[in-house]
Amino acid sequence: MLAALVVLGVLWGVGVAKKKREQDAASQALQKAIEQRVTQAVQQALPPATGTVPPATPPDNTPTPPVAEAKTTAPAPAKHPAAAAPKEDKPMPLPDVSGFPLRLEVAATEPASVEITADDNPAQTYSLKASGVIRAGAAKIFQVRTDNAGALHLKLNDQDLPDLGPVGSPRTVRYTAKSLTAGAPGTASAAGRQGSTGGPGQRTAGRTQIGLVATNLPKFADFSVSVDGQVLFDRAGALEAGTDMISRTDTIAPGTHTISAFLGNKKTNKGVMHEVTADFPAGQTRTVRVQGHFTGHRGPGMLMFDLSVE
Repeated sequence: MLAALVVLGVLWGVGVAKKKREQDAASQALQKAIEQRVTQAVQQALPPATGTVPPATPPDNTPTPPVAEAKTTAPAPAKHPAAAAPKEDKPMPLPDVSGFPLRLEVAATEPASVEITADDNPAQTYSLKASGVIRAGAAKIFQVRTDNAGALHLKLNDQDLPDLGPVGSPRTVRYTAKSLTAGAPGTASAAGRQGSTGGPGQRTAGRTQIGLVATNLPKFADFSVSVDGQVLFDRAGALEAGTDMISRTDTIAPGTHTISAFLGNKKTNKGVMHEVTADFPAGQTRTVRVQGHFTGHRGPGMLMFDLSVE
């Protein structure tokens, strides 16, 4: 009985040992399979070991910007742009005034400011430089104002007009169709150029003086005096009450002249005008007298006046 138990014990121990050996062998086989699979995965991930170096990535030929060195330097001086070349002032094209009955041309020898009123149109102001030229056209009348009379030379329908005065002096002149037919002050009249002697149309050599005395003129009215259509004196009306007195002396060429005086509103061409013709001998002084009838109140007859040559 005991022997049987011993035999059974031996057999059981042999079975247990065999089973353990089998388990160890299976465990080793599994471990070896796992190691082989890991090795294959690693070999597949790595390039094949052929003994040569894999080709390198082609170099990038793009230049690498240099790294700016941190340096403390003084700011570069500001560059001033080169001075632009001065532009040449091109003269403005002159307007075509050939369609007007009266054509005025004003040329300047020195800088001057010129204001031209043509007919009832608004005044146009120009700033002329030396050698500057302007033109204007009108149907009936021109009025020219300037701050430098001696700098201007005027032509009316291509006919030279007399000088306006000394350099730097202001002057206002008025031109109409009469300015083309009347002899210009300081020049011979048509009769004189034809060689006639005596008579009202002839002008003798030398100069004569003309005095202007005007009294009791309403300040609100425009007042002007012309000699043969050339404005001798011009005063614009003012928004003031009362009257004015004017006294002055000018020089004109000797001979027979037509003196005209106007009192009223030039813009509307409404007012009173009188004319008188008289002889002005050389070397003498004659006075043109204007006596207004203004009584200090607006009403009929407020612009009436008497005109005479003494």
